[in-house]
Amino acid sequence: MTRAILLATIFALSTVAADAAPEWPLTRPERTHGLETSSYIDTLTFLDVLRTLGAPIVVKPIGRSPQGHDIPLVTVADPPVSSAEGARATGRVVVYLQANIHGGEVEGKEAVQMLVREIAQGHHPKWLKHLVIIATPIYNIDGNENLGDGLKNRSHQNGPGRVGTRANGSGLDLNRDAMKAGSPEMRASLDHVFRRWDPHLTIDLHTTNGTRHGFALTYSPPLHPDTDPGLLAFTRDELLPGACRLLAPRHGLQTFDYGNAVQRSGRRIWLTFSPAPRYVTNYVGLRNRVAILAEATSYLPFPDRIRATRLFVTAILDLVAERPAHLADLTRAADKRAAKRGSRQDSKAVIGIRFEPASRGEENVPLERRDGPVQRKPHEAPGELESALLPIHDRFRTTRSAPLPVAYVLPRNEAGVVDLLKRHGIDVRTLSFPATGVGWKLRLATVEVRAKPVEGHRTVSLTGDYEETQIHLPARTFLVQTAQPLGLLAAHLLDPESLDGVTAWGLLDTPLVSGNHHPTIKLHSPLEPVLAPED
Repeated sequence: MTRAILLATIFALSTVAADAAPEWPLTRPERTHGLETSSYIDTLTFLDVLRTLGAPIVVKPIGRSPQGHDIPLVTVADPPVSSAEGARATGRVVVYLQANIHGGEVEGKEAVQMLVREIAQGHHPKWLKHLVIIATPIYNIDGNENLGDGLKNRSHQNGPGRVGTRANGSGLDLNRDAMKAGSPEMRASLDHVFRRWDPHLTIDLHTTNGTRHGFALTYSPPLHPDTDPGLLAFTRDELLPGACRLLAPRHGLQTFDYGNAVQRSGRRIWLTFSPAPRYVTNYVGLRNRVAILAEATSYLPFPDRIRATRLFVTAILDLVAERPAHLADLTRAADKRAAKRGSRQDSKAVIGIRFEPASRGEENVPLERRDGPVQRKPHEAPGELESALLPIHDRFRTTRSAPLPVAYVLPRNEAGVVDLLKRHGIDVRTLSFPATGVGWKLRLATVEVRAKPVEGHRTVSLTGDYEETQIHLPARTFLVQTAQPLGLLAAHLLDPESLDGVTAWGLLDTPLVSGNHHPTIKLHSPLEPVLAPED
């Protein structure tokens, strides 16, 4: 569609008689009775019409997709703000809504558009008073535009008839990219969302197509065990249960912790997904911010999935808007705890290296009867449900940890890793002249490089033993201190044993050779002389 046609469409949709109420735009599913999902142009047109009708929104591109589409970021604020600093100066907290990270999972995209329209219509005055909402309603544009038969691209999904594909235009799964940031979409969100706006709360909107159960939507807080305990307790024990208590009586929506019924050690359990920080919600948790995964159930008809997602986000934002200062205080306290954890004030600090699922106890879960009289197709609603008493493994515990060093030392040739750290917002410093200290070096015993690429990378696994030794560091050596708010995130990116760091993803420039030392050194105590910020 040309720009001229787009503007003509906007004008036609927004022209009203002077004394008439605004004719608010409809999303594509609303216009087609749930048969179609919004295209990229549909989404931009919808937002432009809202803007011409006076909606308190600003739409700006934050980057470009692999196939050349501008990624729109919508800011909803009244009075307007242009930065996170401006938002905080007004006492408002920042909420980030991310939708359509998988191109075929489309109801979040529609729900976000509808929520922005509801705000413009005056339905959520507390949100505008206490919150600044930023959103990427169509994050994976290339995947969304790669339309195909819905039951081919999403075989377990009940409509619409045509949807896009999971991967982005480079074939990457954007919900596995939070740490390595290999896609332009993730780099854009790091640059313009997580570093610039630093949202207090992120809600990532998906569709689930696993176990056939009786819930309209499932959810999850961050799952990494190193997530700040105060933020995790608030999210898991207060915010999410509070939303459930609003949704069931008001709207008849049954919601539950994300998971699937799987066999483990001879019995069925309810098991959540991985704690790896490559997933956006887990990543945000390691940034000391609140994050929520929302997964509408795929066998629900498309309009019902939109409704469930919209109402779930509404319930969360209503609760946050009741006590915005509480959320701001929690994140500030989490930043302080993280910085202290990496300082000499906490000599016993560790990071988790390996993990296993942990159960909160047994609960009844409504599951489709496996011996039911009618066999349903995967995209159809379950037949008869039965209540199954299952251990609920909704969290993880650390099975192996490693000491958290005062700092990680990187040689000068690892400038690419340093660029990645800075993109995440991690403070990197340099030695102004040679120095010595005591640290741990990992002597590599085995190095295995996976032959088949994973998300575009030949991943690495290794074994070895740490040796405590005197180290001699030349000038201009990179130093990443863990006594900073993002110190734990830095540790999980840099630790040689991390399953989701630069070593595991094969991002180091230094060759890893059995018998040699790993290039990253873990420093025992602060070095002298005084460090200077990296230029």
